[in-house]
Amino acid sequence: MKHFKSLLLLSAISLIGIASFSFAPINISKVEASVGNHVTDPNTYYDDVENLIGNDLLLGLHDLMFETHKTYTSYADLGKNEYQRYTDPYPGKDGYVIGFYSHRAIKADWDGNTYNREHVWAQSLSGKTIDGEDDLYGESGGGADMHHIRPEVSGLNSSRGNKLFGEVSNGSTWDGYIKGDLVSCYSGNVFEPHDEVKGDVARIVMYMYMHYNTRTYLGGSAATYNERYTDINKPLIITNIIAKPNTDDCFNLLLEWNDLDPVDEIEETRNEAASKYQGNRNPFIDHPEYAEYIWGDQTIVDKEVVGMEIDTSNVKTLFNVGDTFTYDGLEVSYVYDDNTTKTTSDYEVIAPSLDSKGVKTVTVNSKSYDYSATYNITVTDVEIPSSGSQFEKVTIVSQIEDGQYLIVNENHNVALNSGLAPIDAVNNYVEATINDNIIAYDDSLSNAVVTITKESSDNYSIQTSLGTYIYSTGSENELNTSSSKQNVTIFFTNNDVDICFNNKRLRFNSDKNQMRFRFYKETSYTGQEAIQLYKYVEGDNYFANAIDFAKQFNNKIDSVCDYNGNTDIDELNNIWLELKDTYLNLDQNIKNYLTDDYGLIDDNIYEFLSSYDYIVNKYLNLDDYLLRRSASNSNNLSNIVINNTDSLIIIIVTSAISLSLILVSVLIFKNKKKNQQ
Repeated sequence: MKHFKSLLLLSAISLIGIASFSFAPINISKVEASVGNHVTDPNTYYDDVENLIGNDLLLGLHDLMFETHKTYTSYADLGKNEYQRYTDPYPGKDGYVIGFYSHRAIKADWDGNTYNREHVWAQSLSGKTIDGEDDLYGESGGGADMHHIRPEVSGLNSSRGNKLFGEVSNGSTWDGYIKGDLVSCYSGNVFEPHDEVKGDVARIVMYMYMHYNTRTYLGGSAATYNERYTDINKPLIITNIIAKPNTDDCFNLLLEWNDLDPVDEIEETRNEAASKYQGNRNPFIDHPEYAEYIWGDQTIVDKEVVGMEIDTSNVKTLFNVGDTFTYDGLEVSYVYDDNTTKTTSDYEVIAPSLDSKGVKTVTVNSKSYDYSATYNITVTDVEIPSSGSQFEKVTIVSQIEDGQYLIVNENHNVALNSGLAPIDAVNNYVEATINDNIIAYDDSLSNAVVTITKESSDNYSIQTSLGTYIYSTGSENELNTSSSKQNVTIFFTNNDVDICFNNKRLRFNSDKNQMRFRFYKETSYTGQEAIQLYKYVEGDNYFANAIDFAKQFNNKIDSVCDYNGNTDIDELNNIWLELKDTYLNLDQNIKNYLTDDYGLIDDNIYEFLSSYDYIVNKYLNLDDYLLRRSASNSNNLSNIVINNTDSLIIIIVTSAISLSLILVSVLIFKNKKKNQQ
């Protein structure tokens, strides 16, 4: 099915001609690049634009680009001289470059077919609608700028084509053939990159707009120097690359993406490499706040930063000894003198050692101000749940052993979010799907995991994912955490758990939409909802085994199905019987996970069920051993559910070759967001 899917995409692209890159560049001279001649100091590079805002800053940066951009590479250099091997190395994987949209590892050896050199601002959109002549750049100038051109696998490069960037609703997804790639969406002439790439796209588009437009188009006086690779008659118009109706909306979207996806280490490393070759830097990587100063809230520069705060609610805080530290999901904001806040990427994180267990402190320092913040992580030598593992309900005290647990309220399918500081907050939970007293673990539950340790015959400590301990102070209804160990007592009443501290009991309150876990005093806890305890179970893992079967099914079906109409029916029948035999011999606990509910959690199970439904309806003679045929009663191509992660392709093809008419009428990708139920 993967090959079929790719074939359909390439065929559709070829037919409707949305990915042509044969546009002629303007007639200008090229300067071949020499590697590594230039040195820039980001601490002094922007001295001339310091304290500028608005259009003055835009023009100042524009001038800075032309003063410092000394060497202009050629498009051929990026391939034949393999410059992208140096600007875009895949982290920790020698001989590979990183795909821009997919973050896929691509063999760096250039042969013209291994990967494409992606124009983020498509060259066919560089001068569109101005005078109908050649576009502003082709394969030189802006069309070969190292800060602009990025490597990408050919399939995704073709899928993007010359689509405008924007927001897609119910679009098609390109999923990169392998699990783990970032998934972008597109619909019609609009392409939406994955959230982890949106900021990269925004900063490149803003760089191109600032660098390759003339001063007069940007609202300034004519330049006194030669503005290489620009054409006053063909400005870079922002609505040509962003799918919004007007300029303000375009820049508002770019500002959103700039904030959503802060500058990361990959961008910083790449900015250094490109500046070494060209002599200029991308200002929006070094100073992402410049975007706000130019197109956003310009008054922010008049405010005084009086502090910094961090949000760690989406950050991993539980690690195993020897793990690689990550702070993905961290949100950092500056606090201003008028009590407003704004997220920023102007910070660095000091990583603690993960070589030994214990509570470790992570320090977050501002790069520009003398402010810092900290949060705690826990490093343990107890096995941490991994995706595909499971938690099982505990109903008696003797089942409680040292290990990882979820504190749950079954009425609302929620678990206590132990990663909050402070933890006593409205909606201090994460969603947890419960089926037959089992919760399948995925990364969305990482902050919900607590570590329970038996301290004595009657006492236990409950450690949060932040490394603190759950308890309660005073006589009021509340939930507190302490950096020092606190002991609670645990017993069970009618399969519900009683976690007690100072005669108060942990309960869940859904009254008036509070939706919070708290310790409640004796006079009020009976009016709150009971809680349950789920324990991480090592050893037999039914959910993981279900995923293994789904992978086996998908691989075997991919090996035999040819959706060009040449499938060997006998071979398919033999494999189908083999898979049926394997399925029927599975433990019933494993089969319980091979359902649509768990398809929403795991891509492999989703792919298995989608493929099964398609095949069992197409080949009616095959045994419907899952008894799902009635759930999908159409046998034509308009209801094909194509195999592979997160994807739904609905295709209607009408062909009349004698009249040379080919109509490809609906190509819709429906993006399934896991765990957003």
